[in-house]
Amino acid sequence: MKKKERKLREEILEGIDISRIYTIPVPEKFRIVGFIQLIAEHSKYIEEHGINNLRDCEVFHADPTIRLLSPLLVEGVDFVDMKEIMLNYLDNFTRSNIYYAKFAVTSIGILAIKKQLDHLSIFHLLLSLLGVDFLTKNLKYVGYKMARNGEFESRGEVRYKEYEVAYRELKYSLIALRLYALKKGFTEMEEYLYNHYPNQEVVLLYRILKNTDPALRYSSYRHMVKDGGDMEQMILAGVYSILAKKSIMTCHYMMNSMIGKYSYFDQKPEEVEQEVRAKYKEMRKVMKDMGVKDEQKV
Repeated sequence: MKKKERKLREEILEGIDISRIYTIPVPEKFRIVGFIQLIAEHSKYIEEHGINNLRDCEVFHADPTIRLLSPLLVEGVDFVDMKEIMLNYLDNFTRSNIYYAKFAVTSIGILAIKKQLDHLSIFHLLLSLLGVDFLTKNLKYVGYKMARNGEFESRGEVRYKEYEVAYRELKYSLIALRLYALKKGFTEMEEYLYNHYPNQEVVLLYRILKNTDPALRYSSYRHMVKDGGDMEQMILAGVYSILAKKSIMTCHYMMNSMIGKYSYFDQKPEEVEQEVRAKYKEMRKVMKDMGVKDEQKV
């Protein structure tokens, strides 16, 4: 049992730099305590009402980071992809340990919900991340009761910049390629990509990853990501998601996570799908004009 518990904890925490949570100032840790209570409330709501009506939960609207990550649960993104999306976001917080800590705590909470831990277990798991020194000095008397009752303020939202148009246009174009492959197969999609797609950077990176042995593709993708700027990272995430046959919404979240602070994170899935379909229809029109029929599936 202990081995199983240890493995579960490692699965949830692996890749997250817990030391950056330990080092934030004490006043900020008190705010994190308040935020932990919000996440526990969020988890309790899911236990009682399920995940399909999360937008009816007050906590969903209480903080943009909770609002950013909760749809991963609703859309059924698998644990591995969910974890990668969160780690991509965390990589953007290179300067602020406070922002990193808050995003990390939210991520761990959502991952724990995905693993079906109960809200009390999640509350105490997150509390333990603040460090024994802080806990024993500040919560050993009435502090713990105050934390359980949600009496600490959770001020201090992580700020996200507005989405830039250039990123948005390209992102939806890449997701439309994934939809193209889903509907008409990779052969026709690649015919369009290689012969008609306007962005040659996308074409080049697709060729490179496509022709990399599948056993090495993911590691090559992650290696290339480290060397790229925001735009290149987003393209690589999109290209890899296409080749890995990710769902439409997973492609969307994965690319958002690469550019992190630029992400427009509060868009409903049906709005995403509507924009993707519009791009896909434009691509299909090009192919139909070239004589490829609607019923053709390759």
